[in-house]
Amino acid sequence: MRLILLTLALFSILIASCERKKTSREGEIHIYLLSDHESLDPLWEIDESTIVTEVSPFIKYEDILSYDPKNHTFKISSNAQENLKGKEFDIHTRAFVLVANLENIYTGYFWASYSSAICPWLTIDPIHARYAGELRVELGYPGLMEGMSITDRRNDERILSILRHDQKLIE
Repeated sequence: MRLILLTLALFSILIASCERKKTSREGEIHIYLLSDHESLDPLWEIDESTIVTEVSPFIKYEDILSYDPKNHTFKISSNAQENLKGKEFDIHTRAFVLVANLENIYTGYFWASYSSAICPWLTIDPIHARYAGELRVELGYPGLMEGMSITDRRNDERILSILRHDQKLIE
């Protein structure tokens, strides 16, 4: 009987002393490339009711290391940088959607900084991202121009609460 009690006591101590993996999660954020969508003319605004995403995320949550809401910049892993380097972006565009907890939060374009065309919608420069290791989400390219109006959801609370919960939000 003592052997059983001693075994149970040791087992209980062993279980109590184990470091527990964090299991509670607020959610996840992913960036998907779009395989199909329609734009609202004459702007580049993406009609969110028409988007079709690729099956797998292009930038996965585990590859998002941090987010700075002041300059709207995601720091990304070297894995994500390699993913960007392996992807061809044509001279103008590749559409994306940022998804939080399976909800589309905002859309935009990977828009190369060497493009001479303007884009009056959210943009991320894939060239900068490849080498700097960060995704800077900008209002338009080459910036928000006079007369342009873009709905800004870059600091949507659904995004910030997930990042805050996982200590990835720079405050």
